[in-house]
Amino acid sequence: MGTGGASVSYGAGGGSDGGNDRNGVASSFYVVGRDYFKTLRIPVLRGRAFTEAEETDAGGPRVAVLDEPLAKRLFKEGEPLGQRIYLPDPVEAERAPMEVVGIVAGTRHSMFDILPGPHVFVSFGQRYRPTMTIHARVASSGPVAEGAALRAIREQIRGVDATIPIVLSSNMADFRDHGMSAWGVRMGAQIFAAFGIVAAFLALMGVYGVRAYLVARRTREIGIRMALGATRADVLRMMLREGMILVSVGLAIGVVFAFGAGAALRGMVYQVSEYDPVSFIAAAVLLTAASLLACYVPALRATKVAPTEALRSL
Repeated sequence: MGTGGASVSYGAGGGSDGGNDRNGVASSFYVVGRDYFKTLRIPVLRGRAFTEAEETDAGGPRVAVLDEPLAKRLFKEGEPLGQRIYLPDPVEAERAPMEVVGIVAGTRHSMFDILPGPHVFVSFGQRYRPTMTIHARVASSGPVAEGAALRAIREQIRGVDATIPIVLSSNMADFRDHGMSAWGVRMGAQIFAAFGIVAAFLALMGVYGVRAYLVARRTREIGIRMALGATRADVLRMMLREGMILVSVGLAIGVVFAFGAGAALRGMVYQVSEYDPVSFIAAAVLLTAASLLACYVPALRATKVAPTEALRSL
């Protein structure tokens, strides 16, 4: 997992505009330690991260680090470093201006975010929070190394103060996969998958039923053709060729509607293209196979009818 490192953070999702300030921008607010960006591998694009003094000294200069999306919204094309920002705060003393000392790369606050949102970071020494999250990066990956690291962190915390509650300790992958957001995504995916399977089954049965009915109605015609000299292979080729023409026209129309539906559902999919080629190809192959089977089976049955019986039915 790379070199070791650890940091702390307190995150508050969302944000409020800057009161009556017309330049206020809503953003997510984070209180972080000096190694937060290094531990989470968030690159510092300009300026610097927080120093050790800023992490431990509450009386020092008030500074802040912005991510790139927030810097662009606040200062457009101007230089944000050295500028001063204000954070709305119920405590009057906390409303002092803060100097921007660094710009970091944008990150997505939620797994549902399509693009990185605006974030502002302040030093742990200037905005103490009793509830914090410890982030640690260990030198070796794998369940054994990560489990040992988690146990060591818990022991260190207990050694400082045995009464400190540890709400949760987990590696990042498990934390993400077992969170409510991931659960909601999985549940939604399973529901949509179930609906998709039912819809595909009904579509296949519908295509098969319609094609089988149309071919079955031509049993007399098929018998007459064979009485006039057509072979079984000729009849099957004719039925399959006609079926392919109808399938091709239907697939062309369906693809157009599918692309339109994909554009409408763009905001509902997570890390999956709304124009997933596997889904499009699988649907086309299944419907084509069902249509060809619906043409072949009734036509094969009709070719077994004796031509004399077909002629007598006129």
